[in-house]
Amino acid sequence: MRFNSYLASLLLVAPLYGMAAETQYKTIEAIQYDTSGTLYIRNESGWGAAGCANAIYAYLPANTNVQSLAMQALATKAKVAFRGSCLNAEYFLINYIMVKAPE
Repeated sequence: MRFNSYLASLLLVAPLYGMAAETQYKTIEAIQYDTSGTLYIRNESGWGAAGCANAIYAYLPANTNVQSLAMQALATKAKVAFRGSCLNAEYFLINYIMVKAPE
Protein backbone atom coordinates (compact mmCIF):
# COMPACT_ATOMS: atom_id res chain seq x y z
CA MET A 1 0.00 0.00 0.00
CA ARG A 2 2.77 2.41 0.89
CA PHE A 3 4.51 1.69 -2.41
CA ASN A 4 1.30 2.41 -4.33
CA SER A 5 0.95 5.79 -2.59
CA TYR A 6 4.54 6.65 -3.45
CA LEU A 7 4.08 5.58 -7.06
CA ALA A 8 0.86 7.58 -7.40
CA SER A 9 2.50 10.75 -6.01
CA LEU A 10 5.48 10.27 -8.31
CA LEU A 11 3.21 9.97 -11.34
CA LEU A 12 1.39 13.17 -10.36
CA VAL A 13 4.56 15.21 -9.79
CA ALA A 14 6.78 13.83 -12.59
CA PRO A 15 5.10 15.83 -15.38
CA LEU A 16 5.84 19.07 -13.51
CA TYR A 17 9.56 18.33 -13.52
CA GLY A 18 9.45 17.54 -17.22
CA MET A 19 8.05 20.98 -17.96
CA ALA A 20 10.94 22.83 -16.34
CA ALA A 21 14.17 23.30 -18.26
CA GLU A 22 17.40 25.21 -17.75
CA THR A 23 19.53 26.90 -20.39
CA GLN A 24 23.29 27.14 -20.64
CA TYR A 25 25.10 30.31 -19.55
CA LYS A 26 25.57 32.50 -22.64
CA THR A 27 25.86 36.16 -23.52
CA ILE A 28 22.86 38.08 -24.78
CA GLU A 29 23.34 39.12 -28.40
CA ALA A 30 20.25 41.31 -28.75
CA ILE A 31 17.07 42.31 -26.97
CA GLN A 32 13.77 43.13 -28.64
CA TYR A 33 10.47 44.44 -27.23
CA ASP A 34 7.11 43.99 -28.86
CA THR A 35 4.29 46.51 -28.48
CA SER A 36 2.76 44.61 -25.56
CA GLY A 37 6.02 44.95 -23.58
CA THR A 38 7.25 41.36 -23.92
CA LEU A 39 11.05 41.21 -23.85
CA TYR A 40 12.72 38.80 -26.32
CA ILE A 41 16.34 37.90 -25.54
CA ARG A 42 18.30 36.51 -28.50
CA ASN A 43 21.31 34.23 -28.83
CA GLU A 44 21.80 33.02 -32.41
CA SER A 45 23.45 29.72 -31.39
CA GLY A 46 20.42 28.82 -29.25
CA TRP A 47 20.05 28.80 -25.47
CA GLY A 48 20.72 25.06 -25.11
CA ALA A 49 17.69 24.08 -23.01
CA ALA A 50 16.62 20.45 -23.03
CA GLY A 51 13.62 20.14 -25.33
CA CYS A 52 14.42 23.26 -27.36
CA ALA A 53 18.23 23.44 -27.52
CA ASN A 54 18.17 25.54 -30.71
CA ALA A 55 15.63 28.10 -29.47
CA ILE A 56 17.23 31.45 -30.25
CA TYR A 57 14.69 33.48 -28.26
CA ALA A 58 14.10 33.40 -24.53
CA TYR A 59 11.32 35.74 -23.50
CA LEU A 60 9.90 37.51 -20.47
CA PRO A 61 6.23 38.50 -20.45
CA ALA A 62 5.40 42.18 -20.03
CA ASN A 63 5.68 43.85 -16.63
CA THR A 64 8.04 41.38 -15.01
CA ASN A 65 10.49 42.69 -12.46
CA VAL A 66 13.54 41.00 -13.98
CA GLN A 67 13.52 42.69 -17.39
CA SER A 68 16.06 45.23 -16.10
CA LEU A 69 18.45 42.37 -15.22
CA ALA A 70 18.44 41.27 -18.83
CA MET A 71 19.10 44.82 -20.03
CA GLN A 72 21.99 45.20 -17.59
CA ALA A 73 23.45 41.82 -18.62
CA LEU A 74 23.40 42.95 -22.26
CA ALA A 75 25.13 46.24 -21.40
CA THR A 76 27.87 44.58 -19.32
CA LYS A 77 28.22 41.46 -21.51
CA ALA A 78 27.54 39.24 -18.48
CA LYS A 79 26.53 35.64 -19.13
CA VAL A 80 22.97 34.62 -18.30
CA ALA A 81 21.08 31.36 -17.92
CA PHE A 82 17.36 30.85 -17.56
CA ARG A 83 14.95 28.39 -16.00
CA GLY A 84 11.55 27.99 -17.56
CA SER A 85 9.88 25.99 -20.28
CA CYS A 86 10.04 25.48 -24.03
CA LEU A 87 7.10 27.03 -25.81
CA ASN A 88 8.21 25.47 -29.11
CA ALA A 89 11.47 24.91 -31.02
CA GLU A 90 12.21 28.66 -31.25
CA TYR A 91 10.95 30.18 -27.98
CA PHE A 92 11.83 29.57 -24.33
CA LEU A 93 9.56 31.09 -21.64
CA ILE A 94 11.66 32.49 -18.75
CA ASN A 95 10.51 31.94 -15.18
CA TYR A 96 13.88 32.54 -13.49
CA ILE A 97 17.02 34.41 -14.59
CA MET A 98 20.59 33.84 -13.39
CA VAL A 99 23.42 36.29 -14.15
CA LYS A 100 27.18 35.65 -13.85
CA ALA A 101 29.55 38.57 -13.35
CA PRO A 102 31.47 39.51 -16.52
CA GLU A 103 34.94 38.04 -16.76
